[in-house]
Amino acid sequence: MLQVFSALPGRADFDRAGQGIQQQVQAYEAVRAELDRQDPAGAARRRAAEGGLLERLKKGLEAQLAR
Repeated sequence: MLQVFSALPGRADFDRAGQGIQQQVQAYEAVRAELDRQDPAGAARRRAAEGGLLERLKKGLEAQLAR
């Protein structure tokens, strides 16, 4: 997921692609929830590895959509 988001183009393209990015974030959240369900012991480790990236992306998307 980090590779997908780091390869995104500049801000103007982000404005046009906001909905697609939002769908990717939602899909990632669904996968994370399923992993947490199947492996609850690894949930904290996975969250630490993502480093809060998902939350930062969600805040950025909310800011973009609020314009």
